[in-house]
Amino acid sequence: MYNKLLFTTGLLAAASTVALAHDGPRVWLGNVNSKITTYTSDNDDQPSVYSTARVFIAAFDDLEGTYTTEFPGFELRRDGQSNIASGTIFDFTLAGPLLKLDGPGNRLAPTSALFNGNPPAPQLSVSLGAAQRTTNSGVLPGFSFFGSSPGEHAHLSFTLLGDGTTPSGGPDGVYVLPMLLTTSTLSRSDWFFLTLQNNNTIAQRVQAVGLAQRMADAPTGDANFDHTVNLDDFTALAASFGGAGKWWADGDFNFDGSVNLDDFTALASNFGLTLPAQAPRHDRAAAPASVPEPVGVLGVVLMSLLALRHRKAARSR
Repeated sequence: MYNKLLFTTGLLAAASTVALAHDGPRVWLGNVNSKITTYTSDNDDQPSVYSTARVFIAAFDDLEGTYTTEFPGFELRRDGQSNIASGTIFDFTLAGPLLKLDGPGNRLAPTSALFNGNPPAPQLSVSLGAAQRTTNSGVLPGFSFFGSSPGEHAHLSFTLLGDGTTPSGGPDGVYVLPMLLTTSTLSRSDWFFLTLQNNNTIAQRVQAVGLAQRMADAPTGDANFDHTVNLDDFTALAASFGGAGKWWADGDFNFDGSVNLDDFTALASNFGLTLPAQAPRHDRAAAPASVPEPVGVLGVVLMSLLALRHRKAARSR
């Protein structure tokens, strides 16, 4: 079964370098102010209108008990307005762990937190031929998968690892994967989310998409996605300060996999900022930030928390 899956993903990898038409959802790509921008369209086959977007929907296909999908595909805008040079190589980054809809908690939470080892947490394999990355607890760089040219599109294969290691399906519901795109010539994209459905209800899908959009709209420094940068977010950052293998909810606001002074500075610059949930991304940079506490005070508190952690660690040794 797994060999069959590898053969299938190998065929998809070969197809990703050839200009082919296909049915299914796409992540359309463009360049706005030297930054990678992601779009949806009114029609994936014959698009005429593009809209900026950061939440994309696809469904797993059940291939004899193996849950996998090659969608969404990635392609440049076809209207001549992509502003991306032919031959640009795109890399992806897994910007955080695999999330799953926790209906009773009305949240998207890492599978590792929801399952806590019993049963083993499902993960996601992201692959292109033999190259493979598997979701884990933090930010993980990917690999080059797309050399753009007019009409060309690319696919990654997403396979649900039901027990965290083998493609044996997994619990029903909606899974959400945070991702980034990078190139050597443009600023990285904002993080975006693939919502991958697995025998879910329409209500679950709507709930997951809404929560993913809320995460996408969160201002820098908002670790818990409540659209306010405050002491709760600072506490999350302080608890992870100096650590590696982290993501946004831990205080890693620049997606480098660690929580450090750069992340603290980003949080401090927005401390006290509250934004409405529907605030569009491009408006947030101009939104005035209220700073009720001086940044210097936050620094003192951070140093105090780190000192406390150090003393606790020393006593435990």
